Amino acid sequence: MSKRSKESGQAVVEYIILLSITLGIVVAFARNMTSIFDKGAPKIGGKFERQIRAGAAPAGLWRE
Repeated sequence: MSKRSKESGQAVVEYIILLSITLGIVVAFARNMTSIFDKGAPKIGGKFERQIRAGAAPAGLWRE
């Protein structure tokens, strides 16, 4: 077996390790962002609703 084919296997393993670390970071970031959005969205929606009901925001703001 030549030295080159041994290094080829090492490169594949390194790519797999890098991919798994990157995927772990992306999953952790996505979970964190989902948690932040789930906590913040109702607050923002509630503020808009109160402004619309109080007449502080234009009623046509949410046209469908």
